[in-house]
This record gives sequence, C-alpha cells and structure tokens, in this order.
Amino acid sequence: MIKFNWAVLNRYTKSDHEKVFGFFEQITNNRRLSQYATNILNSKSKRDAFLLNNREFVNNSLNGSLYERYNYIYLASKRNLADYVYKGILWLPIELCDIVIENNRLLETIDDKIYFKYEEK
Repeated sequence: MIKFNWAVLNRYTKSDHEKVFGFFEQITNNRRLSQYATNILNSKSKRDAFLLNNREFVNNSLNGSLYERYNYIYLASKRNLADYVYKGILWLPIELCDIVIENNRLLETIDDKIYFKYEEK
C-alpha cells in the first residue's frame, strides 16, 4: 500500500500525468527518486489517499492510457482510508466522481459504485 496526498502530488508534479504515474512507478519499483518524488515523500502533509495494490497497478496498467491511469489515481484519492481500514471498502461511491469515466479500461461502474481494476485482487 502507498499512502499519498493528492494535493501535494499534483503540486509537485504540476498535474503532469506522466510525472504522477512516474511517482508511483519510482516508489513501487524502488527506482532512483526524481526531485519531485523526493519532495512529495518529504512533505509533512497528511497522507489520507491510498493505492492498495500499487505494484499490480504500476506493472499491469500500461494497457490503459496515461490519462486513464491518472484518473484512476485521482479517483482512488477520493476514497476514505478509514472505510478501507474498518470496513474493507475499496470502491468509490459514484456521487464522488466529478469526471467522465465511461471509457476508462481501468475502472468499472456497477450499482452506483466505481471499482478499481487493480484494487479488488
């Protein structure tokens, strides 16, 4: 599991989709950290967002576009960590979604819930 702060992640990457995904790739695969990744990790901000199966996401999500991967991370950041810790909930209620996700190959919508392809395994 990687915990992160979406606002900090976007600030240091300037919302660059490649850098956002690159941050997770660097952490997951123990790569040399870029300056922006180091800044993100050194931030004292609360890390209340999470990716549970970051290794599977990073290593298997390349079939999704960079835009799809960015939106996957963005929507994952909207989930409540306490919901996962205490209730095991990994999905996101559809009412918290503020972007179009119809054609995102990494997300699935069922019964007003958004499921993350690499989180449910």
